[in-house]
Amino acid sequence: MIVASGISYLVSLDNFRDYGSFQAKQETLGASSVTWLIVKHSFWGDIVHWLGATLARRGFPMVIFIGKLGSLVPQHVPNETLATGNQSTIDGQTVQWVNLFSEPETTNVIEGAHITLPSVLQETVAWRKSNIGKYAFVDPEIGNLATGVLSNGAHFSYLHIISDNLARRFNEDLSNERSGSVPQKRVKLYHLIKQILQERLQSVT
Repeated sequence: MIVASGISYLVSLDNFRDYGSFQAKQETLGASSVTWLIVKHSFWGDIVHWLGATLARRGFPMVIFIGKLGSLVPQHVPNETLATGNQSTIDGQTVQWVNLFSEPETTNVIEGAHITLPSVLQETVAWRKSNIGKYAFVDPEIGNLATGVLSNGAHFSYLHIISDNLARRFNEDLSNERSGSVPQKRVKLYHLIKQILQERLQSVT
């Protein structure tokens, strides 16, 4: 199961079946049969936890999450690199998993520790100063989805676009991500994600 944003750049939107709040499509990617999932409404926090739990309980052996997140590392330039990792800290506890994308073969993919917050509203200046150096990435979803999936016996991994940087000001951030050259940069990164998925799923059974 692959839960993704920007999904039109990863798979053709033809032949998706409608399931009310969701749309899904099955295809072969690499050597694996995968199901792409489109969620019609926004989801985060506790909602995404239960989404992951439901997918695992329905028999999907692995859930791969593709989206975007913020970086706490000053050197990470938005919309030029991808993020992945094998852990997230949520509510003071660290959850870990076996990462499908560990030891990336491309310099455009960066591994790092992640922290999950309930909302971006908690990413204050004081919070940022106290957490730079502790974590590489932050968003509201990854830890929640991971715990929902892992606690129900399935595997989890994520591969996200670094969309903004909390540690250093860049010209590109969440306020202008639909303008200028950002959409074109995102397309290139989605193509890279598709390539990496095809390569890694060759060895997954």
